[in-house]
Amino acid sequence: VDDPWGYGRSLEWATSCPPPRHNFLTLPRIRSESPAFDLHHPEIAALDQLENAPHGEKALAGGKEAGK
Repeated sequence: VDDPWGYGRSLEWATSCPPPRHNFLTLPRIRSESPAFDLHHPEIAALDQLENAPHGEKALAGGKEAGK
């Protein structure tokens, strides 16, 4: 990943520079509005998911179900 500052928010910051021929080997799963930022800062992404999760719904923390 070639994000020199670590605060890129969109997917173009989640690939290398220059990008490979097809950018991503598989389509990335998008779980938020800022997937590249979440990649660099999973602890902030987990807090955001917990704060914004509807009542009664399991929140994901760091890409895994909480409690597992």
